[in-house]
Parts: sequence; C-alpha cells; structure tokens
Amino acid sequence: RKHLGLNKWGILQDHFNYTFVVNVSCISDKSIFGSASLFLPANNPPSHGTCDFSPKVIIPLEKQVTMNC
Repeated sequence: RKHLGLNKWGILQDHFNYTFVVNVSCISDKSIFGSASLFLPANNPPSHGTCDFSPKVIIPLEKQVTMNC
C-alpha cells in the first residue's frame, strides 16, 4: 500500500485555495476507473491574540501540529 504526499517544502503558498485530484484506472481493464478530489480553502491567520504551537519544531506533512489560540 502506497501513501501519497507532498514532500517539497514551500510548494503550497499562503492565501491560495488548492484542489487535489486523484484519477486511477485498472492496469488490466482500462474501463475500470475512479476519481476523487479534496478542496482545501485558504485559511487566514489569527489576529489580535496569541497562539501556542506544539511541537515547537514542525516537520511539514510528517508530524501532527496542535495550535491553541
């Protein structure tokens, strides 16, 4: 089983919406196929307050990050 992921730092930019689309087909029968998409809207940063992140060292797309504002 393979996992798909983005592994280039900085490839996604702030303030942009993104749609990820995956199309698959069966190797032995091209008439069998499927598709899925995921829409990620831009998120504005918090303002007029403070936030705390855990862990303090963040590895993008590898570690879960918790934010309390």
